[in-house]
Amino acid sequence: MLIALRTARGKLVERTEPLFWNYLFVLAAQHWDDWRAINGTRGVAKLISNGIEGVPAEVPEREIITLKRREASGELRQQRPRRIRSGDSVQFRFGALIGQIGIVHRTRRERIEVLLAFLGSVNSVTAPRDWLRLVPDHPGCATCTVSAVATE
Repeated sequence: MLIALRTARGKLVERTEPLFWNYLFVLAAQHWDDWRAINGTRGVAKLISNGIEGVPAEVPEREIITLKRREASGELRQQRPRRIRSGDSVQFRFGALIGQIGIVHRTRRERIEVLLAFLGSVNSVTAPRDWLRLVPDHPGCATCTVSAVATE
């Protein structure tokens, strides 16, 4: 299982999700010949198989052990992103301003006010938190420099 961050009602929440969506791992005897019964099971679309004969593919036991170890150690947990704060450089991921970089002026729950330098002046734009992503500071970047001056 994978612990993933998802947006629900405008807030980030942790959800447990399967690591392999719509996949089922079956432990069977090595020379089990009745595997065709699995194909006839309701809900099964297709077996992942080797070659033309359709014999089910075998996942090496060491891979299963590795996945279980990684799950137990928390390696399969998505890292919680750092919250966006005033003064952070952000880039628009969605909307009409996609790709634009600005400086966060203030945060209001799930709405973020961003200062952008365009049309010859510094303009304030409010956007949903999930439309923005943190970006490293851009030394010498005109947008960041102008926006930083405007926040002082």
